[in-house]
Formats: sequence, structure tokens, C-alpha cells
Amino acid sequence: ITRLANVEGDIDTSLSTAERALKLAPGSFLQASGQTLAQNIPWSDARSMKNLVSSLNSEKAINTLQDLKAQSKTGATGFGALNQAELQLILDKTRALDPTDKMFKENLTEVMQGWNKIRSSATESRINLQGKTQQLQELRTLVNTARKNGGFASQAEKDRANALKAELGVN
Repeated sequence: ITRLANVEGDIDTSLSTAERALKLAPGSFLQASGQTLAQNIPWSDARSMKNLVSSLNSEKAINTLQDLKAQSKTGATGFGALNQAELQLILDKTRALDPTDKMFKENLTEVMQGWNKIRSSATESRINLQGKTQQLQELRTLVNTARKNGGFASQAEKDRANALKAELGVN
């Protein structure tokens, strides 16, 4: 359970970093050229982008993915929905992130989707190991009903959903 919680924390950190990088990503050739020229200038968005991408390619982020990949060979991750090929693809795309690439935003978005899938799998595995599958199902039902109806039917339903989120340690 602790290992899964650590994976969740590591992935949350990577996702937060990726979201910040996505906000700074250039949207045109001119912006990309400017960022390339300014990436060594202190306090510039380009420097921040360079540092964020370096963080995404850091030992910790890559090691988390490599550890999951190694565990998935033996089934030790408990991630039924996540296979070796998916983990390798996420790992390869993470290593290849380059803010000067025309496809940077698309590549980063794909990486973030992969990390979100890992995060969801880790969370679900942790909750199942804690014996709280029924609470997770109740939360999903409440949230899905609220989405379908455009909101919670009552404050009591909203309070129950928030209580379940807190109990399960999910956002």
C-alpha cells in the first residue's frame, strides 16, 4: 500500500510539472524560436520551460516508470489495465520530450494521459488493497450521477462524495 501511495505521489509531482510546462509551451514557430534563444536567460519563461522538461526527464520520474515496468513483468504492480507496452511507450515518450519539437504539446499531452492512467491504476489498486472497494463504487456512482444531472441533487450527496474522497485519499 505504501509503495502504491508513493507512486501516486511521484506521478502527481510529474503531472504538476507537466501542467506547468504545457502552460509555457510555445504555440507558434516564432514563439518557439524566441524560447530557444532565451532558454539560458535567467528568469525567462524559456529557462523555466527548459528546467521543467529537465525535471520531467529526471532520474526520479524515469525511475518511477522503470520500476513500474520491472514490477509489471512479474505482475507485482497490480495494474491490470496497464501492460508492458503501455509503460514502455510512456517511458519512451517521457525521455523524448523536447520543448523545441513542433509536436511538443501533443507529446506532452500524451505523456500526461499515460501518467494519469498510471495514477488511476495505482489509486484503484491501493483502495482495493485497503478493502475499500465498496466505498470507491459508491463514490463513482455519486459522481457519475452528478455529472449526468449537471450537479449533485442535494448538499447531503455532495457532502457524502467529499467524505468518501477524503476517506479514500482521492481528489
